[in-house]
Amino acid sequence: MSNKKINVGQYTEFTEIVDIKRLNFIAEIIQTYCHSGAKILDIGCGNGNIARGIGSLGYQVTGIDFSANAINYAKSKNTLPNVTFKVCSAEEVTDGDQFDAIICSEVLEHLHNPDGLMNTIAEILRPGAIFIATVPNGIGPRNYLSPDRCNVCRKVGWEI
Repeated sequence: MSNKKINVGQYTEFTEIVDIKRLNFIAEIIQTYCHSGAKILDIGCGNGNIARGIGSLGYQVTGIDFSANAINYAKSKNTLPNVTFKVCSAEEVTDGDQFDAIICSEVLEHLHNPDGLMNTIAEILRPGAIFIATVPNGIGPRNYLSPDRCNVCRKVGWEI
């Protein structure tokens, strides 16, 4: 079965090829490993481009961010009933809610100590769910996971 393509111009404001490549990378993983209608959490969603793009494929997406301005903007651009946005941290999502996939795109590099976030993510992922993290690295987008980041993942019991 072939994966659906996102209409980037309709559902996102991405114009840079690196952003479109990142969105397509995330969409391909989600479509490969998640069932139709799966619950997806986009942590640090900013203006909501990735959340809206993934939502356009039919997934139930919640985008969260600390920035009220970013979330208000994301809400103003959203036309999809299966995509919602909230001003909150990942720790505030842990009210028993669990997700089939969690996206953390271009967020981890902003954290001084990502361990707390990684522990929260481990709590709110359903068994068998997937975690997608992208970080810029200077070598090439999404081509490398540093040993430090691997150690953080291993601390919460994930296999790399």
